[in-house]
Amino acid sequence: MKYKIDKGRLCTGVATRTTTVPAITLLETIMALAIITIIFAAVVPQFRIINNSWDSRQANAEVLQNGRVLTDHINRNLSKAVKITAVSDLSETDGYIEFEDNDGNTLRYDIDDNNYIEYGPVGDLSDLAGPVSTLQFACYDACDLDTPLDPVTDANLIRFIKVDTTLPNPASLGRDKTFTAKAYLRTNGNPGSGSSTQTSYDYSNRTQGTNIFAYSGQSNTQVPSSATTPTTELNFTQYNQIEINDGTFYIYSVSSNNNYAQIRFEIRIDELKSSVTQIVAMWNGRGVNANNGRTDGASLYIWNYSSSGYDLLQPSADTEDEVTLTGTLVSSVANYIGGAGQDTIMLFVVSNDRRSGSHSNQLYTDYVELEITTGTVAPVVP
Repeated sequence: MKYKIDKGRLCTGVATRTTTVPAITLLETIMALAIITIIFAAVVPQFRIINNSWDSRQANAEVLQNGRVLTDHINRNLSKAVKITAVSDLSETDGYIEFEDNDGNTLRYDIDDNNYIEYGPVGDLSDLAGPVSTLQFACYDACDLDTPLDPVTDANLIRFIKVDTTLPNPASLGRDKTFTAKAYLRTNGNPGSGSSTQTSYDYSNRTQGTNIFAYSGQSNTQVPSSATTPTTELNFTQYNQIEINDGTFYIYSVSSNNNYAQIRFEIRIDELKSSVTQIVAMWNGRGVNANNGRTDGASLYIWNYSSSGYDLLQPSADTEDEVTLTGTLVSSVANYIGGAGQDTIMLFVVSNDRRSGSHSNQLYTDYVELEITTGTVAPVVP
């Protein structure tokens, strides 16, 4: 059988049953590349932002951890010093301090060549934290806790020390952070007058909500007659804001007119009530009343279990500035320790004035510390 050939197929150039696909033109290719470029231009910066944010958060965490280690270490060791033997001038940014402990060892804080703070016996120092950009010491005598000694002509006059340390943030978008440690000395220059042990309590070395508490609130009565008000406990984030003296504040704002801002600190100690010979309380913060006709500042109190009322330790001046309020008790100390376990000390801070009109009234708390001394306390001679 003969087959006929369709000659027309030979001229089409297209195989039988083949599907044709339109070609992509040069213009379409350029447009596709332009769209892809626009998408990448929009997306890539977002990845960069995410990466920078992660680096910044990680760096902030490292700086905060370094700062906590450093301030806790300085607070703990300087507060137990028997006497200061040498200290750098207030203007010195690469500062140092030498002091004698209860065992007669001479210890030192300073900055090494790698910008790390080092600590230990003189001649045998070890890196503690860093790197840091500044280490400055401000020293005060017992008669004036607002004006530093500059220069320090007699180390035996020193009773209060403030240490400012700046830790650089390595992240490109990070900010350097300054931490402040503060210590109150009572035995400087009197090492042979007695044997004592000091223990510091704050919100970093106690278990929040178990053996240390803080409550905030407001009232039209400046100082309550009860040791159980205010009653609203701080949450986890707010507790963290008062753990260390670093310029990070827990801020309580009064919401109703004619009310004072209040915060109560309940601290349970480990020492036997009968063994305590001295209590030193310290609060650092600000009291800010936005009404120009009202008084700024705050006042620090301690609960007296014997009289069932608060005793004033120290009021601040009329100022919006950050202040440190302190109080030292060496007589009738047992009156300030009580509670169900006979182990509780209650501190109370209140704004110096009340809210009025639409102006805010705020109490800022940065750091709270309680120091307990057992044994013989050396006399403090200004």
